Amino acid sequence: MASSTATNGISGHPVVADEQWLEARRKLLAREKELTHLHDQVARERRALPWRRVATDYVFDTTTGRRERDVPHKMEWVRHHDRYEAAPRSAQFDR
Repeated sequence: MASSTATNGISGHPVVADEQWLEARRKLLAREKELTHLHDQVARERRALPWRRVATDYVFDTTTGRRERDVPHKMEWVRHHDRYEAAPRSAQFDR
């Protein structure tokens, strides 16, 4: 079958035969698999990061009032990483 490429009049997007589409899709699928493997590798590295002790006494505003985190051994708390740093006051919701 002859290879022909047309364009969609509305979007200008190429319209191709099934064989060309399948070839392009397979190339994209290979790239998507590479991306998935890279994402998995980064996730493994993130989980392998060292932990650090949490020395801050956290206080939470609850529906029943302010409460401290009730953990028997506060010095054994560990913090996996800084993803959950407290937001600046300007970014917090007003209550």
